[in-house]
Amino acid sequence: MAFLWDDWLRGQGIALPGSYDPADPASYLAAVRTASQAMSAVPGDTVIADGRTADQLGRLPPWNAGKKPTGGEFGKLSAPITDAKPGKIAYALDFRAEVPTGPACTTTVTGRHTGPLVVATGTTCLTAARQTGPIVVRAGASLVVRGSDLTGPVQAVGAGTVQLCGTVLNGPLSVVNTRDHLTLTGPGCTPKTLNGPLQLVGNPS
Repeated sequence: MAFLWDDWLRGQGIALPGSYDPADPASYLAAVRTASQAMSAVPGDTVIADGRTADQLGRLPPWNAGKKPTGGEFGKLSAPITDAKPGKIAYALDFRAEVPTGPACTTTVTGRHTGPLVVATGTTCLTAARQTGPIVVRAGASLVVRGSDLTGPVQAVGAGTVQLCGTVLNGPLSVVNTRDHLTLTGPGCTPKTLNGPLQLVGNPS
């Protein structure tokens, strides 16, 4: 469901990363406010994606249950990490700071992508992506996947770095002889769902 709203929000010019900086708490919060206000304001019978309307996809009017930005659920979300009860954004960014950053992205894939994806050189990053089709990572190349939905096998042999965090994979995962780092869990690298056979051989972690 989130991916259906994501495509619609991108069409409204609201995207992370893109218009906002997901590493900056204020910018991240501004993105959430802009996106949630847009989702609440759109008429309930508006078709968002796949023939489903805003109401069918869980539209919640009025925004923040009619409360001021300092109150309600948005107020809770805004609380900094130093607060007695930090908000979810503060937690998310705090955990993210502990995740291995991995190599710099040379190619970034977001949104929907259908068909085989071959990572032959450099580092391909999938961020808030919906990939349907096999992914193959060649020797020396790297793959970094965050907050994405993958359907199809993922295979990496002799890769530089392989990192899957906050991701759903429907299909087999085979990672063999990774050179630098293989990251599938740890602080800030959950939750994830792996639905399929798993082969991990000769990888540093």
